[in-house]
Amino acid sequence: MPDFIGLKGDPSDNIPGIPGIGDKTAGQLIAQYGSLEEVIEHADELTPARSRAVTEHAEQARAAKELATMRRDLELDCDPAEPRSGAARPLAAEGDVPALRVPEPAQPGGRARRGAYPPRRAKSTGVAVPWREGELSSSGCGSRRTRIAPRSRPRTRLLSGRGRQKLEGEIVAHDAKALRIEAADDTMIAAYLIEPSRASYELDDLAAEYGVELLPEPEAEEETARLVRHAAATLRLREPLLERVRERGHEQLYREIELPLTPVLVAMEQVGVKIDTYRMGEITARLADRVEELEAKAQELAGEEFMLGSTQQVARILFEKLELTPGRKGKTGYSTDTRVLRTIRGEHEIVP
Repeated sequence: MPDFIGLKGDPSDNIPGIPGIGDKTAGQLIAQYGSLEEVIEHADELTPARSRAVTEHAEQARAAKELATMRRDLELDCDPAEPRSGAARPLAAEGDVPALRVPEPAQPGGRARRGAYPPRRAKSTGVAVPWREGELSSSGCGSRRTRIAPRSRPRTRLLSGRGRQKLEGEIVAHDAKALRIEAADDTMIAAYLIEPSRASYELDDLAAEYGVELLPEPEAEEETARLVRHAAATLRLREPLLERVRERGHEQLYREIELPLTPVLVAMEQVGVKIDTYRMGEITARLADRVEELEAKAQELAGEEFMLGSTQQVARILFEKLELTPGRKGKTGYSTDTRVLRTIRGEHEIVP
């Protein structure tokens, strides 16, 4: 097994092997040569690609084998078969093994059960920032400009930035999921329902599009001004975005599905997704073996080595050396995309 792992690595233990060698190839090589050292010794007998990989990564393979080999010559001052006796405890101290405490899964809404890590108490700093009266411009047709003055709603909290303190009252947020909170309204979700195909929903972009402009006094610090501007813009955007949502008939979707789903997604992200890393490593190695086989076959059919990942080299092989029917030609040469290859699939065995 150590020789086998030396060749293919072990993703579950983060042990690197020789690139391009997976389970199948490693098994064949060990069966043929008997050990990692013999494979390295006979690297010149392998295919050119494997020979180069084994030669270039020989030291890494030897280190991987050593990592995968269990040490059985250590002198222990205790009997590890009896951990209850307390004799094994010094090992943890001498080896500096940290004590880990895993938090329990969070409940919907982002509230952790008792026994999880204590919540971080973020400092809730109130900053009074004076605001000049700004102008709200209509982003639609016409040139209507409405004067607005800063105002606030009773029991309405404007939230901008990351915070984990307990918040009370009606909360309006932009991307409540990222903030790990439950909000009465979420302007990012509303913007998404209005334009689902949009690439991003940055608050500053939305504020500009909807004509929201709030200017702090010059003496306000830059970071403070940005946070307060974002918080105020979130509240200003709330009504115009909700109006658009209603116009499209999506308010029920917004209220009954999207908003209630936010704390569920928060809980999912906090708990995470369990992955069988060893199984994933096996799949990766199997795919690597298949890719290696296909590359070797393609190079054999071409009569020379070339990089399948290089558009220029593939184009040279297909359209210059093998003289297959070329497709579109751009500034960088002939195209080798899927559509082009599909049209010449029957012209040569190398194409599929």
